[in-house]
Amino acid sequence: MTIKENTRKKRIKNKQILDSEDDEVPPKKSKKRISQPNVWKKNKAKVLCNAGKEYTNRFATVVGAKSVRPPCGEKCRLQCSTKIVTEIRSAIFDKYWGLQSLTRQRDFISKSIVQVEPSYRYQIPGITRSLNHAFYFEIDRHRIRVCKYFFKATLDINDRPIRTVISKIENGFTKEDLRGCHGNHRRLDESIKDGVRKHIDSIPRIESHYLRTQTTREFIEGGKTIADLHRDYTEKCNAEGLPTAKLSMFARIFNTEYNLSFFTLKKDQCELCTAFGNAQNEDKEALRLKYETYQRDKQFSRVEKNQDKKKAKTTKTMKVATYDLQAVLPLPRGDVSVFYYKSKLNAYNFTICQLNSQVVECYT
Repeated sequence: MTIKENTRKKRIKNKQILDSEDDEVPPKKSKKRISQPNVWKKNKAKVLCNAGKEYTNRFATVVGAKSVRPPCGEKCRLQCSTKIVTEIRSAIFDKYWGLQSLTRQRDFISKSIVQVEPSYRYQIPGITRSLNHAFYFEIDRHRIRVCKYFFKATLDINDRPIRTVISKIENGFTKEDLRGCHGNHRRLDESIKDGVRKHIDSIPRIESHYLRTQTTREFIEGGKTIADLHRDYTEKCNAEGLPTAKLSMFARIFNTEYNLSFFTLKKDQCELCTAFGNAQNEDKEALRLKYETYQRDKQFSRVEKNQDKKKAKTTKTMKVATYDLQAVLPLPRGDVSVFYYKSKLNAYNFTICQLNSQVVECYT
C-alpha cells in the first residue's frame, strides 16, 4: 500500500467519524424531571423478586430470599438424591435465579418439562384428564429425570410457575407475557399533539438576563399561566374548527417536551448568599464564616462608596460614577393575546450615573 492510498483511507475514515458525530442528536431537555422507572420502589422489588433475593412487597411485608430446599427422601421412586448431589443442585439454583428474568426462567422450566403420553388411557365420558409431565435437569449435556418434588425443591418454587408454563406452551414454545400489553390504551391523535406543539412554538422567547451563558432553558413572558395559554389555544382551535387537547395533555407537552419557564423580574443574588440560604445544619455552619466575611466586605464596600460620593461633591478633580445593566425588557409588552403572541424585541438598558453632577446617561 502506498503512502497516498494510506493517507486517502485515513481521510475517508475521519470523514465518516465526523459525519456520524454530526448525525447524533443530543437529548432534548425538558422542564420537568423525566420519569425513571428503574428507580421506582415497585420495580426495584420486582428485580429483587426475579433474582430470588429478599425484597419488600407492596403490602410492606418482607419476603425472604430463595434457597435450595431439602431434597426428596429415600422412598422416592426415582432416587433423585443419588443422581444429583448438593453442589450440583446449588449450581442449578444459582443458574436459574441468575437469569433475573421471568421470561427466561419460564423458558428454563419449559425446556425441563416433557409431556408423558401413556400407551393406553382409560377415558371416562364427560371427564377430560390432562396428561402428566416428567421433569429433567440437564447436567453435562445429559438429561436426568427427577421427581416433581425434587425439581421444585432445587429451584425453590411452588406449583404455580409450573402450571403457568404448562398453560402457555404452544407448539413447543412458551407464549410471551401479555400482562399490560392489551393494546387498548386510549391514545390522542398525533395531529392534535402537533397542534399543541405548534401553538407553544408560536410563543416568543425571551433570553435569560443573568444566566444566558449557563443554561439552555428558554423563557416566555410571565404575564400568563399554562391555563391561560391553554385557554388561548382552545379559542384559536374553536375558531378554526379544529379538535383540541385537554389542559392535562397541554401541560404534559409543555413540561416534558420543552424546557420553558415564565420570565419574571428578580433581584440578582450571588451564589454564596443563595447557597447559604438553602443550606441546612452542618452545611450551613461550614459556609457561615465565609458568608459573614462576605457580608462584612459588602458593608465596607458601601462605606467606601459613600465616602467617595462625599469626596466627589467637594473635590472637582475627582469623578465617581456607577453603572448598571437592566434586565431584559421584551417589547411590546401586554397580556392581551394580540401582543403576547407577537414577535418581540429584547431591550437592554445600560445606565451610567455620574455622582458629581448627577448626570445620567442611558444606552439602549
